[in-house]
Amino acid sequence: MNYTFSEKVYLALIKLYPVSHRRKFGREMFYAFRDMLEDNSPSYVWLTVLGELPMTILKEHASALRGGELSMKRNVLSVLVGIVSIVVLYLGMGYLQSTFNIIIPNPLTHDINQFGSVFAWLAYFLSGIIVGIITKKAHAVTALIAGGVTWALWIVFNIIIMHTYFFGGAQYPAPYSQILLMSFIYFAQLGGAMVILTAIGGLVGGRLRNKLGIIQPAK
Repeated sequence: MNYTFSEKVYLALIKLYPVSHRRKFGREMFYAFRDMLEDNSPSYVWLTVLGELPMTILKEHASALRGGELSMKRNVLSVLVGIVSIVVLYLGMGYLQSTFNIIIPNPLTHDINQFGSVFAWLAYFLSGIIVGIITKKAHAVTALIAGGVTWALWIVFNIIIMHTYFFGGAQYPAPYSQILLMSFIYFAQLGGAMVILTAIGGLVGGRLRNKLGIIQPAK
């Protein structure tokens, strides 16, 4: 069967849904999308689809978690392992970076230390691989959750530190509220990249798990 470019992209997006949902509704979703393309312009169809797709995917994954498709205990453990591994890898790489004076600027952020460095990004990616290996299903989603929780905790930690220093008498070049807002925006933008890296690592870990037989995939 020959597919248009839009149909190929939509088929790829369907794969982001849980396996059980794809098996039950994947074919119907695709044909409904094809009917929409026949009756409307591609731009209208894609605006509609992209407006609904992210929340729908998250909703179905949450439903899969509640419904028992994923083992809650195992995935909670995987998330905790992911959080701990990110912290350990981050601190370990930071120690090596400072000890041996290794300077590798991040090609995207141009940071050479702390949370924006290549080493921090590598820590999130490697942690995602670890989570992907120990997780039975939904490797990328579980790794993404681990990365997201870690980054949220990091934001809270930094806000507390800034709050403590500001009201402790430290001098800042701008009002506290402005610094807080700018820092939050910076952390949120950088955190998006970190979380995506963790999810990609989860995909790689899942592939390694299945391909190399590190842990036999669930049937």
